[in-house]
Amino acid sequence: GIRGPASSADAEATGESPNNGVGVIDWWRFNQNRFARVGPLYYLTALIAAPAFFLGYGYINPAKDGLFVIPVFVTLIIPLSTLICFVLGSPIVGPAWTISTLASFWVCFPTWMPRIQRMTDGEIVRAIVQCYYLQLSLAVGLFFIVIVFTQSFWIAFSAATMNPFSRFPLFLMGMLAAVLCMRSEDALPWPQACVPTWFPKCCPHRDSVETPHDHPERDSEKSWGSVAVSASLQLLIVTLIVSGLDALARAFGSKGILGALWFQAIVPFAQLTVVVALTRDGGLSQASAWLRTSIAQWLGQCSLSMYLIHLPVIHTLLLAIHGPLQWPAKDANDSEHEEFKRKKLLPLWGIPVAIIISLCLAGPLEYWVGTPLRNYLRSSSNVLRFL
Repeated sequence: GIRGPASSADAEATGESPNNGVGVIDWWRFNQNRFARVGPLYYLTALIAAPAFFLGYGYINPAKDGLFVIPVFVTLIIPLSTLICFVLGSPIVGPAWTISTLASFWVCFPTWMPRIQRMTDGEIVRAIVQCYYLQLSLAVGLFFIVIVFTQSFWIAFSAATMNPFSRFPLFLMGMLAAVLCMRSEDALPWPQACVPTWFPKCCPHRDSVETPHDHPERDSEKSWGSVAVSASLQLLIVTLIVSGLDALARAFGSKGILGALWFQAIVPFAQLTVVVALTRDGGLSQASAWLRTSIAQWLGQCSLSMYLIHLPVIHTLLLAIHGPLQWPAKDANDSEHEEFKRKKLLPLWGIPVAIIISLCLAGPLEYWVGTPLRNYLRSSSNVLRFL
């Protein structure tokens, strides 16, 4: 059957309450917890990024686009930049676009989750496959349609890979898989792949969806452990190959192979399979063993702070190297424009420096800012004081 929260503690943490097996989620409570999780780090890293951003290392010219600062702050305070396709500018912290996209998903989560919980296993499996091919079609299709009309790679790329509407099927895949894993205490029905772990087979009809007991040998902890290891290795190797080919193509003067577009549209099912496999392998696989090491656990806990702080660290390093950056004038020659672009790129020796600094800052940001404020903001009255 469909299960509600596992315990009253879980319900309190998620804003969920059991109602005939379907979790009824309190919208305010749920989004309050999401804000408590990301809000403090989101705003703090924006403050850290501001000096370098307004001294020439952002995407606006401070001397020319002074009034554009207003919409920049609007999209910073209210994370909706990806929803409106960056019409009012990007966040001061580049990676914070992810928070903007997730915020739109979180608004919908309390409404969609009960609907998914009412679905049968077969309906969920088919929906995962349908959502996969829908997000793949939207990502690739939107990019080429938008670029024809705008002639802008950035607008087309952001519409295809960052906009909440184009990526919503991806979010649904995660929700669907989560409900399936929580519901299936024994064998787990899962879409078969026509290419190992990469492309799920289409299963539009009920008869083409395997029931949990069709192939019980495939649902053992050992078999799921093998899936977790093999899929993880495939993802790692192919990601390195695609990144290498893209970098090689850029080195020879082209714009790359567009790996950031088509590759991230292809990998979601393989990534989701890894996550699901790790919930079914009983902790016996090598992938599970590595992810339970102290360093992997620490990286996971500090991943948000590391992700948000790495670009401000890069820009601050560039500011220390070159000082405030003067944008080229309209009549500047090509060499001046090239020199300007060069100064906005981190030299090779700066890459390990930026990684080390980001790692050193991630822990304090998480443990001294993120965790304490997260616990504080779980109270509604404290959220209102914070705002």
